[in-house]
Amino acid sequence: MFTPMTPHGDIKFFDIQNTWYRFDIRPLKKSLERFAKFPIATEWEEGQPRLLLISVDVATSYQAVFDSYKRKDGTRCTEYGKHIKKDDGTTEFEYVIPYDEGITSDHVIASAAFPVNFDYVNLDVQKNDISLGNKVFSNETKINKLESNEYKVQQRKFWDGGLMNNTPLMSAIQKHRDYWYNMRGIANNIPSLGIVIVNLHPSAQGEIPLDHDGVLNRNNDIIFSDRSITEEGYLLLISDYFDLVKQFTDLMIETGIKKEKIDSILDREVRHHDMFYKLRTYRNIVEGRFNITDIIRIERKNDEDTISNKTYDSSFKTINELLKQGYSDSIEFGKKYYQNKNKDEEISK
Repeated sequence: MFTPMTPHGDIKFFDIQNTWYRFDIRPLKKSLERFAKFPIATEWEEGQPRLLLISVDVATSYQAVFDSYKRKDGTRCTEYGKHIKKDDGTTEFEYVIPYDEGITSDHVIASAAFPVNFDYVNLDVQKNDISLGNKVFSNETKINKLESNEYKVQQRKFWDGGLMNNTPLMSAIQKHRDYWYNMRGIANNIPSLGIVIVNLHPSAQGEIPLDHDGVLNRNNDIIFSDRSITEEGYLLLISDYFDLVKQFTDLMIETGIKKEKIDSILDREVRHHDMFYKLRTYRNIVEGRFNITDIIRIERKNDEDTISNKTYDSSFKTINELLKQGYSDSIEFGKKYYQNKNKDEEISK
């Protein structure tokens, strides 16, 4: 999976105890390429699953989502960062990473390079420099081959997306909604989602650790445990707002308000908020309601003999034990889940 690199001494404060020990992640990249077929490009029409990977731009802390599905224009790319408003009123994302052939092993590694033990992963990114006018660029910056000269190609550094979003529930649902609403043109009755979340870091621990390694381990578990419950609350609230707007719209039509007047409101553009979203209309916001049928959480049990750096324990024995434990936990959870579900159905009857 990885091999040690030459330790990096502290050249800023000359503190010999502040040595940076890093690992080369390239062996993991080679292993992935042995067992997985790259690039990964999938399509819903072929009945193929969709792969979403989360990474983070180290310099800006913006989240980048790599997607194996095509966009409406037939391309595959990741757009992130702020929106830059052009002279013609349209907006473009600040950063674009194209990968028309599909997700590569570099994208996978970029989503798995966890600091500080792993080094940065470099990816070629097109930066929108429309706001920079006629600024002169260094020789290291190449001009993109696109028809527009607004984008310049530069190498940017990425880390594991878990730093920003270790359970990307919101990203998955947003991509699902955008695909069916924007790509397939379905305004209502978007296919429902059933979600399973596998939490590798126990959210609960029976005893409070009193040793240094135990404290570090508990700190890591809390940082990287599933925090999607808050997001789930937001999503349910948004869904309720969709229902409310729909009921108000139906009521206005029933009371004699002309549909043209309602459409004139829905087709107005929302205010430009600079970040994350292109210019939209109110209709784009209230249409495309999504429905979540179930959110199932399977959580790894806490092991009192675990270590703080368990993320890097890839020994043969540990991997086999984790496989057995994961299978056992899933079976146990499945039994409890369906027992509770059957009880709920009997109560509702």
